[in-house]
Amino acid sequence: MKTWWQDLQQREQQLILGGSIALLAVILWAFVWLPYQQNKDSLQTQIHARGQQLVEITQIAAQAKAAGKSPQTANSTAARGNRSLLQITDESARAAGLAAALKRIEPDTDKQVQVWLENANFDKLITWLEVIEGKYSIRIESASINKVSKKTSGAVNARISLREQ
Repeated sequence: MKTWWQDLQQREQQLILGGSIALLAVILWAFVWLPYQQNKDSLQTQIHARGQQLVEITQIAAQAKAAGKSPQTANSTAARGNRSLLQITDESARAAGLAAALKRIEPDTDKQVQVWLENANFDKLITWLEVIEGKYSIRIESASINKVSKKTSGAVNARISLREQ
């Protein structure tokens, strides 16, 4: 290759060297700079979109917070009376027809309880959870619901963590 280069005239060497530099510049532009710029523009667009989402979420959170202080909260306080979370959970589960399935209710804190149910009717369980959430403003922190067996239709075992709002 060195011999080939030396056999070229100086003008040909300059032309090849100039073309190589130009080709290198085009390759760098096409495969380094252009993708970098496109990625940068894409990220800026995403940042702007996330900023807009943040503004919307902040507004929705403010509305939800304001709604939480609405008459629904007053209704849930009136529905509770002077009863503890433990009492409300026990009474409402029994009223929902889950007395036989109710195995244990254990307080975690003043405002949180764990509930264990075995062979509970799934439909009654879901209805009960809707009632305590809507009527008493008790939030479901976590729930683990498992089907008892393939042979038993609609029966589940559940471990549910409830928190007073």
